[in-house]
Amino acid sequence: MSVRHLKIESHLLDEINDMFDWHAAALLPDGRLLGRLNPGKRPDPNAIPDKRIAKLDSLFGLGGKTVLEVGCFEGIHTVGLKQFTDHVTSVDIRPSNVSKTMMRLSLHGLTSDVFIADAEKLDPSFGTFDIIFHFGVLYHLLKPVEHIQKLGSVGDLIYLDTHYCRDSDATDNLVIDGETYQYMSVDEGGWSSPFSGKDPTAIHLTIGGIQRALEKAGFIHHAILELRAERNGPRTLIVGSKTQLPDRIAPLTYEDIDK
Repeated sequence: MSVRHLKIESHLLDEINDMFDWHAAALLPDGRLLGRLNPGKRPDPNAIPDKRIAKLDSLFGLGGKTVLEVGCFEGIHTVGLKQFTDHVTSVDIRPSNVSKTMMRLSLHGLTSDVFIADAEKLDPSFGTFDIIFHFGVLYHLLKPVEHIQKLGSVGDLIYLDTHYCRDSDATDNLVIDGETYQYMSVDEGGWSSPFSGKDPTAIHLTIGGIQRALEKAGFIHHAILELRAERNGPRTLIVGSKTQLPDRIAPLTYEDIDK
């Protein structure tokens, strides 16, 4: 990994922190804070790298792998991924997030490919990747099944962290290519809300629905790695692959889910 060790003066860092409407914060290598703490979301600085990125590296070895980050937000995961591989490409639909991500990379002495792009319109013309890193995006989408299907042509492995809908909360069904998916509809905060998707509503799939969507997209080998209860509802970390998963993965089972 190529890192340029930079020293930025305090008054310039203050200007950068005032320049953007930050909604997340993490420490720079010298221990100073870049961004803004959000007590309603996370009162402490985000860790770099996030423990789930470290887990991804331990399971699959990120070194030399090409990674597509879907939804870079303010670049904290981008910097974390760059600790393990130089080959990271990040997209976000909000121009402000792309600007913040590029600024965060710069202050960590890093460079990366960061683009303004609608994740729901990605296809192989954008590129193909070894790993798709997909955190905090799926549950903001109006068409999550179709989105996962498109990603099947973009990457060989998907590392997906998302809220999901409990089976008991699924009030609606949709049928796509003969498959029935249960879901619940949730309101989004609109474009002006930094923690919302671009549409007025979004669909939360059940875990079973997510697994079927992964299989239909070609990620026929999948495993539930984590189940978490969070303030905004239940959340899971799932890995899906087109090839056999390593034996060292000890997946949770469907019976572990709070249905």
